Amino acid sequence: MANNTELLVTGEVNLPLVLDGRYLKTFAIVTPDVEEVMLGADWLQTHNCLWDFRNSQFYIDGRAVVPLKRRRAIHCRRVFVQEDVVVQPRPQVDMPARTTILSLQQRGAGGVVESRDILPGVYVGRTLLPDRHRDVCVRVVNTTTRPQLVRSGTCLGNLSSGDR
Repeated sequence: MANNTELLVTGEVNLPLVLDGRYLKTFAIVTPDVEEVMLGADWLQTHNCLWDFRNSQFYIDGRAVVPLKRRRAIHCRRVFVQEDVVVQPRPQVDMPARTTILSLQQRGAGGVVESRDILPGVYVGRTLLPDRHRDVCVRVVNTTTRPQLVRSGTCLGNLSSGDR
């Protein structure tokens, strides 16, 4: 759980974070729910990090490593199949899905998934999703004459705010 948001944890890993040829031992929690890397307060403290907002720099162990200015805003949230589903020929079904979150402050905001094909003959219908990031349903149709397996983790599309 982070900021009172429940996150699905699929694993833990110790990995080297490489910055300017230096290897920084990093313990990471793996979750499909978060779109970007998040550094914890313990990691920031261990590596003597300093966020210099006045000069738009981020320092790790006394070295400026990352400019804090973002080139563009990230608005892309993805929608994924939550579990394996066999879609029978012809009918429309509600596919169990989950979305990623961009920020723990903006978690679970709903949006629209646009129509697209995910397999030959299998299409996502434009679907309005509720204000949560788990246990949502996306409408899918199989236009072929055979059952189609859609595997867990398949990307169903991007979630947009729908205010275009």
